[in-house]
Amino acid sequence: MKLVIDRIEEKIAVCQDLETGKIQEIDIKLLPKEIGEGSILNSENDHYSLDLALEQERRQNIRDRFNRLKKN
Repeated sequence: MKLVIDRIEEKIAVCQDLETGKIQEIDIKLLPKEIGEGSILNSENDHYSLDLALEQERRQNIRDRFNRLKKN
């Protein structure tokens, strides 16, 4: 499962499943230390790892869309 961190509230990461859109709260103690808002996580059997390649791709897509909007 792929999750994106929407926000971090105290000791909880509020995440959204990229396939279903379902919201999930995860204790940040279970997550890699390098997380932040917008981080993409791979989730398997309650083990979480960062997907840096997908995160970079999504951030680039957002920048591209923003730049297209600025031109119009």
